[in-house]
Amino acid sequence: MHPDIDELIEMCSSEKIREFRKHTKPVYKYMLCGIFKEIIVKGDYLSSWTYGQAKFMSVTPELIPNQDGPGYAQMKQRVIGELRESQFITPDRDSQVDMIIKFFRDYLNSYKENEKTLYLISEVKNIIDVKALIKELKGNVLKDHHWVDINFKQQPIVPTFPEFFNYLDLINLWNDFILKYEKAKQLAEKEENTSQNPEWRELDYSYSASLRTLVILSVNFVEAYLYYYFYNMKQEKKYNKQSKVFNLKGYIQDTQIVEDLIFQVHTNIRDDAGIQQLFENYEEILKIRNRLVHTSAFVDNSNKIAELQPLINIKLDDVTSYLQTCVDFVINIDTMLPSDEKILLWWEYFETPIFANKEKISVLNIKAAKEKIGKLK
Repeated sequence: MHPDIDELIEMCSSEKIREFRKHTKPVYKYMLCGIFKEIIVKGDYLSSWTYGQAKFMSVTPELIPNQDGPGYAQMKQRVIGELRESQFITPDRDSQVDMIIKFFRDYLNSYKENEKTLYLISEVKNIIDVKALIKELKGNVLKDHHWVDINFKQQPIVPTFPEFFNYLDLINLWNDFILKYEKAKQLAEKEENTSQNPEWRELDYSYSASLRTLVILSVNFVEAYLYYYFYNMKQEKKYNKQSKVFNLKGYIQDTQIVEDLIFQVHTNIRDDAGIQQLFENYEEILKIRNRLVHTSAFVDNSNKIAELQPLINIKLDDVTSYLQTCVDFVINIDTMLPSDEKILLWWEYFETPIFANKEKISVLNIKAAKEKIGKLK
């Protein structure tokens, strides 16, 4: 929890605001709006002038001169200008100021009680044009049903995409695995990769565990992408009459989203030979993932082989192929979708993974890094 959350809650309380008089109350309320603006655009407020002013005013509100002087008017106009620049809606209206403070107060209480930071754009669109702000800050085009993260992490309001978390988990585990892979090569070069070497045995167990988990995470990434596509289309009610998947009750399978939604409404994707091959390969990977997640001692009746066999047979070259197939399947679908349906709005900011290289893959925003280097030159 942010260490100053209780202070902000007290400063924004109706009880505290009522302590101010006729001419000082509007100024104080604008200072609170300015603090919220700082959280929105910077993820921090402690160094802002509005916080300093509000904190000073909140200590002894009854001692602040209650007069309609030019200084108060200038402070109000300064905050109004900053709010406008940050896409706040009609910040010069008293009713709008009250709406901002109410949302700010609710946000702080929800943050304290539940650590809630995620909000639908539709929840905040009456006080701030988040879509315009995000487009200005990030270049992303968002819709009312998208989520944004409002936090104290010293970064602006962040558009939040479910599949991005799964992708980062996949790449981070891959990078951890590469360290084990390099260590295994070193031991092999020294001919210390034998069962008599405890270091090798420990590494081998960890190495195999990482390979199995990577397969699980690669499928998780595909599933997250497909379910987010389903969520977006359901919110927009765009294909309700064309796809039966929206009328199905209970749990929707990821393959149903592909076959009964994406292939149904986008025949160009369905008829693409590359997509079809990737989908077939993905279905085979899905079977292996299920064996890893639902460990079973039964026999697979289709081939009379123990269902435990994939846990033992897992190999690095196979896994790199699985990972690449899952990522390529998602990328190729997204590339062929209409522009207003694309999901991977973040993809261009990151390094394109090539798992066969058996090298670490950056999880940092390479586009932002290049822009920063360009400014330094």
